[in-house]
Amino acid sequence: MEGFVIEEQQTFQGEEKESLKNLNLDFAENEVRYLGLNPYNYSVSYYVGIDWLVNNHYILVKPKIANLDYLKMFMHCLKHSEIAQFVKEIYHFNLKEPKIKPDTQVEMDFNLFLIAHFLELVEGIVKQGLKKNYIQIEENLSSKIKGKIIWSQQIKKNIAVKREDRAFCRYQEYSVNCLENRLLKKTLLMVQRYLKHFDKEQMKPIFQKQNQILHSFEKISDDISYPQIKMLKVNSLYKEYVEAIDLAKKLMQKFGYSFANTDNKEKQKEISPFRVDMSKLFELYVYSLLREEYGKTILYQPHGKYGNVDFLKTDHKLIIDTKYK
Repeated sequence: MEGFVIEEQQTFQGEEKESLKNLNLDFAENEVRYLGLNPYNYSVSYYVGIDWLVNNHYILVKPKIANLDYLKMFMHCLKHSEIAQFVKEIYHFNLKEPKIKPDTQVEMDFNLFLIAHFLELVEGIVKQGLKKNYIQIEENLSSKIKGKIIWSQQIKKNIAVKREDRAFCRYQEYSVNCLENRLLKKTLLMVQRYLKHFDKEQMKPIFQKQNQILHSFEKISDDISYPQIKMLKVNSLYKEYVEAIDLAKKLMQKFGYSFANTDNKEKQKEISPFRVDMSKLFELYVYSLLREEYGKTILYQPHGKYGNVDFLKTDHKLIIDTKYK
């Protein structure tokens, strides 16, 4: 496996540039390929991340600003509901492609974007109240019948051992312990196990959010099987659940549906193709700061006579432009 490593907004030179040309890359139009690699001068733009090229080659684009707290910026955007709807434009995973094991250190932990976004969505669900759904329960009841008797189990567990005072029943119950909440609980526990490898002080906002959310799931089981996860679909009326379940499935897939993979250091070195649009992250971060300072007088990308502008301050008729340089 051979990697091409560069910082954002830089241009490949010399032998690396010639090697890239010799790969005969497929630069599809209207599609972000190879982290926005320019097919004419082999420069990179505002995307950071890692992606496959061809023939077991990959490209890794690192942030140009050292020690940039990109996660803090991302979480600041998530604080605002009117901004959170755009955060999906900031990052993109490709879970269909094989994972990449780069031979150089990757400063950004791309999983944290997915985790932060997931926690914010689940926190919103908790504030609104966990949904309920009908769940199927099988139980050996004493001196009563509920639902219907499962005769195969009744004969085995009760009649054969002369416990005729019992009835093995299957019945439905309307409960928060439904499959949707079980998946969220299992994902939360997996995230908790993954985050324990990070510095608690540095990751304090995420740790606090995760612990608060888990407290609300105390009475919910994490018992859900792989087939149940794959088949689980959420009614589109529950908009928050639809997005949270989608991210939960992606996180489970990234960790191979196994708690053990959250501790496996070799597995953690394998990264799914991923990109972060640093220009969009900066733009939405500025938007979150402006909204905190000026409230609803700030409009985001309003349509004008000559196209959209970044921001419009309505009370002073000011156009505000952002440039990530």
